Amino acid sequence: MITNKEMIRFAYFPLLTLGTIFALIATTDYENMVQNISLLFIAVGMAIMNMVIFYLIHDIIDREIQIQNDRLVQERTKNQMRLYYTMKESFEKQKKYMHDYKNQLNCIKGLLMNGKLQESIDYITGLTGNIDMDMDSIHTNNVVADAVINQKYRDAKRNGIIIMITVNDLSRLIITEQDLVSLLSNLLDNAIEACQKLEENKVIQFKCMNDKNQLIIAVNNPVREDIQIIDQRIATTKENKQDHGIGLLNIREIINKYNGTSAIKCENHWFYFSALIPNEIL
Repeated sequence: MITNKEMIRFAYFPLLTLGTIFALIATTDYENMVQNISLLFIAVGMAIMNMVIFYLIHDIIDREIQIQNDRLVQERTKNQMRLYYTMKESFEKQKKYMHDYKNQLNCIKGLLMNGKLQESIDYITGLTGNIDMDMDSIHTNNVVADAVINQKYRDAKRNGIIIMITVNDLSRLIITEQDLVSLLSNLLDNAIEACQKLEENKVIQFKCMNDKNQLIIAVNNPVREDIQIIDQRIATTKENKQDHGIGLLNIREIINKYNGTSAIKCENHWFYFSALIPNEIL
């Protein structure tokens, strides 16, 4: 998106043109008709040129807005599909456990009937360990939030990243499921991606709480290098500007949609994000 500072730069040319026209008028010899006509044509030509330039700038901005909107739609669709597959995977696992439940009990029963108490204990210990690895660990009374947070928790764990999670009852939120998926997915994906680039200290601090009619979200994670932040915007590199920018654009748009506020900062190789979204249910 074109920022206000960039828009101000577009005004340099018309201002320069006006200055040139006034300079020509000030030096005009009013008794020289040919010169007056020439200056008039020059002034009109420059005015037309400015109109054409402003039209082209307006067209470029409209095209950029459309491109950004298309990217946002694609990103949200991708998040929705990701949530669908996450919930489908969880459902399939639950079906599998229910199907195996009887067989597992029969096996334990057989061991106990044969007096193999220690083998039974070892079997149960291994069985519960496997269940703990696959079952959801975070419960917020919000199926969408549970699906996203648990999936990101498993993704982080597979990459040797520790996530310290603080949540409470998220059953009554104003924010739509689609926006919640996009918001949480982008925030946690960015944090996980940053930690994957580290050799040590792979820790993410995540907080999502509904408190006093406000949804509080905070994500803190270490970074390899301090990130430059200008006007609450990350100055990304040319290589990752498109992908990283779209994620942040999604986050910012969703927060603004619900009249929320957010802040980011980076210091001492730690990146901090926090947001407050009104959640007063009438």
